[in-house]
Amino acid sequence: MPILSPSENPPIVPEFVQSLTNLSQDWWVAHTRSRQEKALAWDLVRKGVPYFLPLIEEQRVICGKRRRGMRVLFPGYVFFNGNADTRYEVFTTDRICQVIPVNDQSEIQGELLGIFEALQSRQVVEWHPHVHEGCKVRIRRGPMKGMTGVVLQSERWHRIALNVSLIGQSITIEVHGDDLDPA
Repeated sequence: MPILSPSENPPIVPEFVQSLTNLSQDWWVAHTRSRQEKALAWDLVRKGVPYFLPLIEEQRVICGKRRRGMRVLFPGYVFFNGNADTRYEVFTTDRICQVIPVNDQSEIQGELLGIFEALQSRQVVEWHPHVHEGCKVRIRRGPMKGMTGVVLQSERWHRIALNVSLIGQSITIEVHGDDLDPA
């Protein structure tokens, strides 16, 4: 399957969504069929459903040539916002296995906002399984000011894991130790 160029990929959030914080309905998590995340996002754009699909740019070598493309940060998951009717509309795309309800809306809102801001600030983002150990910290300076995460120590910089606890996955960013406070 060919890699899509960044311009052929769906947007991380649809253009009609001004901000993830302005959405008034509930967040849901669509657990997609294999490799259907981007196709589902395009379907949601056509249906006018607000969603969040975290994508990161990557380079691969295919047939000896370097290709740039966008990779889904959390394979198998697309976050969307809406009510029960919206949930039904997402099911009609035939691209999902199940919809996971979100019990703590404020927690998922904060977690998704942290991931969105990390992607927008051009931080180095890597995928990790959910992190359970380490100190919880708040970033006090820089483009990620106010975000909280879990510290993973490295030699010169601190790696901070921003978790999405509902799906048990995380991303990490690098932050200088002087920019952290215990949370």
